[in-house]
Amino acid sequence: MDDVSELFHRAMAERGLRTQRIEADGRMHRCGTERRPRGKNGVYCLHLDGAVPAGWFQNHEDGLGVTKWRAERMGSMTEAERLAWRQAVQKRRAERDAETAALNLSAARRAARIWQLALDLAPDHPYLAMKRIRPHGARAWRGLCVIPIHNAVGGLVSLQFIGPDGAKKFLTGGQKRGCYTAIAEPDQEPEVVCIGEGFATMASVHEATGYFCVAAFDCGNLLPVAQIWRRKLPATRIVLCADNDKAGLASAAAVVRAIPNCAVVWPDFGEGRAG
Repeated sequence: MDDVSELFHRAMAERGLRTQRIEADGRMHRCGTERRPRGKNGVYCLHLDGAVPAGWFQNHEDGLGVTKWRAERMGSMTEAERLAWRQAVQKRRAERDAETAALNLSAARRAARIWQLALDLAPDHPYLAMKRIRPHGARAWRGLCVIPIHNAVGGLVSLQFIGPDGAKKFLTGGQKRGCYTAIAEPDQEPEVVCIGEGFATMASVHEATGYFCVAAFDCGNLLPVAQIWRRKLPATRIVLCADNDKAGLASAAAVVRAIPNCAVVWPDFGEGRAG
């Protein structure tokens, strides 16, 4: 399995993608690129479930689309070897899931303690002033903005911390996939729910429109969060508020194809905008 991850990692590197660790869980993950190693303009997915491990990756900076990948040299395995492979994958996944669950539980407990100690966030906090938004339920802890992260049933599972300069980090071990923060409280049957990436983005959308808004934290989490709110509000129109970059627009477009009664919008910054 480590050999498969290494082969996949090498193939990604040839496409200009950079990541320290491959998450071979069959889910989409964002990563850096050669130009921006700490950015999120790359995306990949690696499956170990099938008879032959396979995946795909894309560098949103090069315009070459998706590259599909298979561990071709494993296609010649015997049926006994394939069975042993599948059993090893299942065992490793069970171990990883148990480890992840323990980390998630520990992070949720830390999140509850920090959230209880956190104070009301002053409206003139430097980050809020920079983004020209109101606190919308965020709190203050050690000079940082603290954003609550909730799961599908509304439980507090983690926190996001944002510094005065906009630097962001998440609580170590905290759950993020399928989790979100809500801006304001929804009506029982709101006409529209807007879903986007960042807290400041969705606070801005709420202040401009009055619509109920949800932040999913990154473009790879847009689909799981949209699925949650489609189940919660089956008749409500979902509007994806995409970041105006290749990764953001591509991810939002994928959500629109998968979720009924869903549209996508994005900001127009005008001609000649750098970067």
